[in-house]
Amino acid sequence: MPTDTPPEEFMGYDPAVVLRDVSRLLAKEPGRTLRSIAAELRIDRHTITRDLSRVNATTFRQLQAQFIFEALGRLAIESHC
Repeated sequence: MPTDTPPEEFMGYDPAVVLRDVSRLLAKEPGRTLRSIAAELRIDRHTITRDLSRVNATTFRQLQAQFIFEALGRLAIESHC
């Protein structure tokens, strides 16, 4: 059965590492754009979106929203202290 997805052993990168780096950058600055993250990591933005979909079953916007909500929650807690 042919597939358009190359086996992982043929990939020139580790999708888990890419997603870890994307998450790290979003944790520091949740408002970052996919384009700026892709440029910093020197990876095509389509690669990031594809890996997010395959590995985490999510989109960049959903992941970004998660980090934004977490940051807002931290700010709300800090403002009540």
